[in-house]
Amino acid sequence: MYNMINMFSRYIKKSKSLISLSLIFLIISIAFFPAVGWVCNRSVNARQKISMNSYGDIEYWGVFIGIADYNGSDADLPIPEEVLKRIPHELSQYENWKEDHMKLLIDEEATSKNILESLDWLANVSDENDIVVFCYNGHGTEIPDDDGDEEDGMDEAIVAWELRIDGCITDDLLSEKFDKIYADGMAIFFDCCLSDELIGNKKRCARYFMNEIFSHEMRKDISIDGRVILTSAYGDGLSISMAIGGSPCSSFLAYAMNKSYRFYRDGILTAEETFGFAQFETDFFYLSEPFFSSFVFGIFGGLLSRLGGIILRDADFLDFIEGFIGGAILGFWYVILAYAILEITAYRDTGHWILPFPQLYDGYEGALILA
Repeated sequence: MYNMINMFSRYIKKSKSLISLSLIFLIISIAFFPAVGWVCNRSVNARQKISMNSYGDIEYWGVFIGIADYNGSDADLPIPEEVLKRIPHELSQYENWKEDHMKLLIDEEATSKNILESLDWLANVSDENDIVVFCYNGHGTEIPDDDGDEEDGMDEAIVAWELRIDGCITDDLLSEKFDKIYADGMAIFFDCCLSDELIGNKKRCARYFMNEIFSHEMRKDISIDGRVILTSAYGDGLSISMAIGGSPCSSFLAYAMNKSYRFYRDGILTAEETFGFAQFETDFFYLSEPFFSSFVFGIFGGLLSRLGGIILRDADFLDFIEGFIGGAILGFWYVILAYAILEITAYRDTGHWILPFPQLYDGYEGALILA
């Protein structure tokens, strides 16, 4: 490893122009990608659009669905149960969220029957003054359209615990159920993944933990005034569920809802700011990865170069700088190559590119207050 980095460093030493261009490229890139993240952030300034509704007239209702352990074992997701429960746990810390106003359906509890009944429950208990939250974390898929309303001939669907085609709940049925909930506002979050069992990709899905998100189509079918919706990927792209901690988008959303975090310091927590935070942080997480790896490889390369110079008694003041630049460039292109291989593999296996960038729809006038 040392010899490779040292050889790369010596080559760079002979090319001052390459060093200069590399430094300029890294500096501009590090400054550029956070800016991209801010541009991608579509959250509104909630402080400028707080609703004038009285807290006294509002009740808060929520259904939270998390499925990692599906019927059988081939399609399981590597998400601990406590991670699936994080969002409802964070909301339960606020006094306006009562335990009997929240339904949690985890793993085998999240059958298609129970999911549909929980939506009917929301319709029955809420009224026009209330706020409703619906969160789903599990597999998502596309199945043949049965009523001809989809241009591509496929219905987007969430996959219930049974892991059967007849247990999938389509966007049409979800839209029908949501339309019967006459609440003042609804906050909806979908973090869904590819149902390998339904498309015959069980081994590949289990290996890569890829999420096939139907963000654009699902959002288009259920978006309406009075709703704030967050989906965890761009268009019909794929996102990645980590083996530790699950989806970054879900993790950032739960973090934003934490009572001790900055969003509640003024006593108000809104869907727009928490969803917007999750969107921005997820974007930044993926876009900054090549540069973070570049920095780590750079430090490692610089230390190795410096240590090698000392051992060979050929130490030079610029050893660390040369090693850092060599390692940084090596690390940057290593991650880019890894991303390229992952993208090609994902497209070959599923027919979709990996685009793990959340999308936010805000159809609520004012700020949708969660706490």
